[in-house]
Amino acid sequence: MPFGDGYRYHITGLHHDERGYPTQRLDEISPWLDRFFGKIRRGISEILLFEEDGVEEAETLVVAYGVTARSARHAVRLARQRGRRIGFLKLKTVWPFPEEAVEQAAERIHRVVVPELNRGQLALEVERVVGRRKVRRVNRADGELLKPEEILAVIDEVMLR
Repeated sequence: MPFGDGYRYHITGLHHDERGYPTQRLDEISPWLDRFFGKIRRGISEILLFEEDGVEEAETLVVAYGVTARSARHAVRLARQRGRRIGFLKLKTVWPFPEEAVEQAAERIHRVVVPELNRGQLALEVERVVGRRKVRRVNRADGELLKPEEILAVIDEVMLR
């Protein structure tokens, strides 16, 4: 049965009290937030989804998500054909951010390339975990997709340093 089937329902982004009425009282909101974030903490292993490919033997790591991950995966394949030791981490869950997975993947890595279709929101999270100097951003925010060749050019650039 679909949610609410046969019933009237109203959904808002407001916090509510125990009777269901909107509230801004901290003493009513705090217990709800504590319970909500507790559920996230307890279920974090089921929430965080990602795929690793070739991370163990890599010198450089590409971290991507969404549609950009397809171009990034192809760029990684092309780089490997050129003999590059490169790993790929595809994030299926971006928030909560999979800090531990990124940290472990980046332990032996010299550089991390983060392609994304915005001004660098994911890169900020990666920088927070692995350090800003290790991260090279590949951003595009003009409505066009990143091409594998654009990502590959940055991979080549950072690996030749």
